[in-house]
Amino acid sequence: MKRLVHFVLFALCARATLAQNLNRGTRLEIVGGATFPNFMGDGSTAHRTGMVAGLGLVQPLGTGGWFFEPQVTYAMKGAKNEDVDPRTTIKLDYIDVPVLLRYEFWVDADSRPFIALGATPSFKAGCSGNFGFSSPAVRATCNSLDPHRFDVGLTAGAGWAFQYETHVLTIGGRYDYGTIDVFDRGPTERNKVWSVISTIDFGWGR
Repeated sequence: MKRLVHFVLFALCARATLAQNLNRGTRLEIVGGATFPNFMGDGSTAHRTGMVAGLGLVQPLGTGGWFFEPQVTYAMKGAKNEDVDPRTTIKLDYIDVPVLLRYEFWVDADSRPFIALGATPSFKAGCSGNFGFSSPAVRATCNSLDPHRFDVGLTAGAGWAFQYETHVLTIGGRYDYGTIDVFDRGPTERNKVWSVISTIDFGWGR
């Protein structure tokens, strides 16, 4: 019986030590998920479905649950226009660089919620498709609309972190609102993107 008690105490201490180490070391993470982008502005548009994938770092800021989380991701954005027949879609691809400050509640627990706030500089990587706007409908190609090469989004998110052995997994939602007009010529639109994002770390730097 005494050996069993010692074993349980040892296991609990080892688990607590592991949790502290996971929360104190820099973590390299793989980022992946789905995007549901749309435009906000002059036109009447609908969400399209895309993807997001990339890499990030999670750097603890002390031991109080704060983390610095920069990422580099490939993100699909754009929108559909349901008022034009046939339905038209413009597809915008960006290299996003989210710079986030993350707070994890109950930081030593195996399962814990988190929130994140920050900014996302975005660099246009591609544009394709046609887009209709105004009434009567006017069709324009990606080249004729001349999308800006750069955007900066205001980013907020929340989710849940899970500790599994030597890894931390997260899943959550994120909202990004662009502060720069998407097009140089054409309708006044800005990017808005809802995302469902998951990460898994590989414990780099521990």
